[in-house]
Amino acid sequence: MIYYLSFFLLFFLFSKLDIKSEKLKKKVWFISFLFLFLLLGSRYYIGGDYFGYMHLYNKMDSAKPTYPLFNLEFIYYSILFISNKLDLGYFFVNFFLMFIFLYFFEKYIKNFPNPYYVLLISIPILLIPISINFVRQAIAISIFLFSIQFLIRGNYLKYFFYVFIASMFHKFALIYLIFYFFYEKNKKRLRMYIYFLLIFLFLFGFLSGIIQIPVFKIWMGKIIWQISFYTDQTYPLMPKGLYFRLSLMIISFLILIYFKKFFQLNKEYKIWFCTGIVSIMLIPITIFFPLLASRIIVFFLPIIIFVFGNIILQNEYRKIFNINLLSLFFLIYFFVWLNFSPFKNFFTPYKSIFFL
Repeated sequence: MIYYLSFFLLFFLFSKLDIKSEKLKKKVWFISFLFLFLLLGSRYYIGGDYFGYMHLYNKMDSAKPTYPLFNLEFIYYSILFISNKLDLGYFFVNFFLMFIFLYFFEKYIKNFPNPYYVLLISIPILLIPISINFVRQAIAISIFLFSIQFLIRGNYLKYFFYVFIASMFHKFALIYLIFYFFYEKNKKRLRMYIYFLLIFLFLFGFLSGIIQIPVFKIWMGKIIWQISFYTDQTYPLMPKGLYFRLSLMIISFLILIYFKKFFQLNKEYKIWFCTGIVSIMLIPITIFFPLLASRIIVFFLPIIIFVFGNIILQNEYRKIFNINLLSLFFLIYFFVWLNFSPFKNFFTPYKSIFFL
């Protein structure tokens, strides 16, 4: 537990510092991410994905060069394949994937008014439960967060490009394309992209179902299998963390609505308002398809980071929404989740290859 407490303590102290020197700011910022990279990247049998992904890495021993092509997450499988063939080791893969995640995540949060505080509240939201448990999802989320700058500027092709790259780590990232429809004002261009999407879906169905080209047929088979898997109500271990996450997402949405005038000054408002609507719609899904809901929720968690990362700047209720109280709130939230999670053994005690 001391590893997790060190995260909170370090970022809390940094969030309270008033550093004037730009050089010192850059050094402290670099140290923060170096600290994250070394500890999170060096995990040893930590995280629910560790065993499965290590098995995939070892499976690459006998895989052919075309193997990544038969997987929708092409970039992720390519990293596994190349690392295996170069005999770089599974530890290298963990470090490399963590570097990708942190690289894009840093590009997004550095623009917040107090980025160290954002790092602190990200610990129980993204850094611990997701980046060392669902590393592919974490990378997809961080790439999406980086791509937001292009969406709000109207550079939609770049936005599509990065969302597509994110989907090469986890296919669910394609769900981020819905945000485009909230920003596009050119109806002609909107219709063009909708037609393109429909043509793409038709060709995909035609090539996989009618002509049955092997690659497309396998992709379709995997999509159908995953739909049936995530909607399986008899799955033996249903995630409990989804209720914690969804509750905090809804709280974030209510804060977003209550301080609407304050948040509307930020160009990202439409994204997170849409996310809040999605969180409300997910409530009935958690009842009937909790496993599916848990996977969808993961991709919309950044609403918490956006709302709580900015709320400290508003003038109303400053005594409640201040760094001290909110840091304590997220610390309590993290320990409650960690103690009640049926998968807590995947996280505690934290083990690093540096301290074996």
